[in-house]
Amino acid sequence: MAGTVCPKNDKLTKKKKRRRRNEEEEEKKERRRKERRKKKKEEEEEEAEINVE
Repeated sequence: MAGTVCPKNDKLTKKKKRRRRNEEEEEKKERRRKERRKKKKEEEEEEAEINVE
């Protein structure tokens, strides 16, 4: 019985770990979205400059 963990605490830690993992994934997705928007904006500006010329 020395190596056993209280099931209630184990569930809580699993929930916390899952929540933290989900938050990290959301942050990654948000950063990717921002980068994509930035690239898209830069490309549109370049195209606009070319069209002006």
